[in-house]
Amino acid sequence: MKQIFAIAMAILAIAFSAAAQTPADKQVEAELLRIQREMIDTSLRGDKSAFERYTADTYLETDFNGAVTTRARILDNFLTPPPSMKPTLEIQDVQVQVYGDTAVMSSRGNYRAEANGQKITDSFRTTDVWLRHDGRWQLIASHDSQIPPERVAVSVDPKLFDAYVGAYEISPGLVFTVTRAGDKLMGQSTGEKKLHELLAQNETTFFIKGDPDLDIFVKDEKGQVTHMIFRSMDGRELKAKKIK
Repeated sequence: MKQIFAIAMAILAIAFSAAAQTPADKQVEAELLRIQREMIDTSLRGDKSAFERYTADTYLETDFNGAVTTRARILDNFLTPPPSMKPTLEIQDVQVQVYGDTAVMSSRGNYRAEANGQKITDSFRTTDVWLRHDGRWQLIASHDSQIPPERVAVSVDPKLFDAYVGAYEISPGLVFTVTRAGDKLMGQSTGEKKLHELLAQNETTFFIKGDPDLDIFVKDEKGQVTHMIFRSMDGRELKAKKIK
């Protein structure tokens, strides 16, 4: 569940925002953006020269599925879509933190292409680690995380919500509490100050806006809610028994 990791993410955000950019840092950001754009544009044309020039020999890339690939393997399998697919890659929300001769760049990528009239879109976040060696910036590591498409809520009868209200124990000391606020169903984990609205995907399956995971209410043969299942984007499930 997204809310379980909120504290860890907040700590990470503080760490990345601690140091304000200096004029020198802004110059580094501009230089890395130029290099990144060159690498993208040439790669989309099937030209791997910029990738070869700006990546370190020890470069490692971690993809959406957690697989780690070396620079040598990427160059041996340098695949790009044909021009007929009209591929584009737009970079947004760029943040660069500079630590001497090391820089960390976070960005969002929006990929678009066509295949026989069919639209292809993909959004992801990338974290790149750069190292300045002999006055040249080289990319030493990159990690991509796919951004799932936004879920669309449907309307369900609020009368169903009464059966879902209660406390669901994830683990001793960690409970997910479900309440009603008029015609809205709300959820909150132990220690959280904020209530999250649970939006319906169907009559038993709900989600929190911005969270790819699903919150599923499970009933027994008598129609009584016995537990919840928290299903992550990769299919893993965590069961929480209804304790009251």
